[in-house]
Amino acid sequence: MRFYEDINLPNLDAFRNERVEMPKRSKPRALDTGVIAAINAAAPKLASTDPAVYVAFLMFSRLGLRNIEIRNARWSWIENGRIGIIERPEENFYPKGSEGWVPIAPDVLKEVMRFRNLSTNDYIVPGVTATDRKEAVDRRHSAWVGQWIKDRSKTSYELRRYAGSLVYNATRDILKVRDFLRHASVETTQQWYAYLLDDVPSIGMNDFVPALRVQH
Repeated sequence: MRFYEDINLPNLDAFRNERVEMPKRSKPRALDTGVIAAINAAAPKLASTDPAVYVAFLMFSRLGLRNIEIRNARWSWIENGRIGIIERPEENFYPKGSEGWVPIAPDVLKEVMRFRNLSTNDYIVPGVTATDRKEAVDRRHSAWVGQWIKDRSKTSYELRRYAGSLVYNATRDILKVRDFLRHASVETTQQWYAYLLDDVPSIGMNDFVPALRVQH
């Protein structure tokens, strides 16, 4: 006789057959335009009080770069109006997601170059050491932009995502957004910009190519 033969165990069939549903992630939300306007209005003062954070701000909001990319970016990465976020083993830099060349608008490049004299060892963000740059990019910038972005966990990243939304609004091409942000797959891009993809634009009389001609 086995010791467990007289033990009455509950029927666990219902428990075994129960399906576990993963919680649904809410769709990302766009930043309020008033928040963006307030951040941009405060940026000139930031340029004079904390140039390192201001340069990081431009690289988040105009280039859509990640924290690690901004901390490691060097002037030598810029070629022909683009910054190369590519593998650079000699600098121990390996990009997250996929590699790519991010275009820099001429006025943005001119603005960033105003602070080149503050750079050390060719790094774009001013700072004597890696610790200085990390402090500026990861902590001080997050605290600064967090004055206006109060309901998100990654405040600096929200500017990267907003930059991606500007690319989508200009092109209506989710693949171009993927390339701009260098996501590993378009599924990641679609996840973060689902709220934009749901917004299907209308087609007016003058939008169709070739143009429609109304017969009289």
